[in-house]
Amino acid sequence: MLPVTWRKQTLAAERGQVRKEWLDRTIRELQVAAGFVRGLDRAAVRVGLDARAAALPTPRGRLERMIARAILIEFACRFGQTFHARFHAGAVSNCPFRPLTHVEHLWAGGETDHVREAFQRWIRRFFDDLEDHHPPSVAERAAQLINEDMRRPWSLRTLAAAVGVSPFRLERVFVKQYGISPRVFLRGCRLASALSQLAAGAKVEAVALQVGYRSKKNFYHALRQSTGLTPAAVRRLPTDKLHELLWAAGFPDSGEGRTPAT
Repeated sequence: MLPVTWRKQTLAAERGQVRKEWLDRTIRELQVAAGFVRGLDRAAVRVGLDARAAALPTPRGRLERMIARAILIEFACRFGQTFHARFHAGAVSNCPFRPLTHVEHLWAGGETDHVREAFQRWIRRFFDDLEDHHPPSVAERAAQLINEDMRRPWSLRTLAAAVGVSPFRLERVFVKQYGISPRVFLRGCRLASALSQLAAGAKVEAVALQVGYRSKKNFYHALRQSTGLTPAAVRRLPTDKLHELLWAAGFPDSGEGRTPAT
């Protein structure tokens, strides 16, 4: 079900007060972005949100700009509070980080400011301030290294050395934070990137090499084992089904190979 604000704006579109195709596309992009709150890697979530911000259609006129800002403010409030809560085992009331203080960036530019740029500004300020109050943990640093260089055949030992801890400690803190081992995380990163690239039309051989598989055969096997699909089947997936696969793995679609909206 859509949030209350989004349902009200949908009624406005049905009455012909705004362009229905613009509103539908805006809500669709933000519904995709809402799934990013489940992403395992903070850096990947930020990249994914940036991609969805770039894909937002441009509102026309004062009413559409006001509606876009209202929808984005509700999105930012919900996303910010939920995502921030992940960094606390208990209550967050004593944390100096206040995600709602960043919502002002969605309205600060005034009526003529570009809504897409305001959303990108909120993303930047939110994650920068979040990192100041919650610096990346050992597990997050390891996850970011994997995500940035998934072609590398990471072993637990080489990954632990890269973040300056013992293999035993890395395995323990990684599983505690993410619920999976670094090895499974690496496989998930490769899968998420492969799905996005295949959906964008990339060749199977190129995708296999790009995400770190030694051969097309190994890639086919890994893809089939993880999703039950072939590369051809992935290309035929509707966008919402592709996102469901990515969300299930905890890796949002970064929008690789896709063209931003105008």
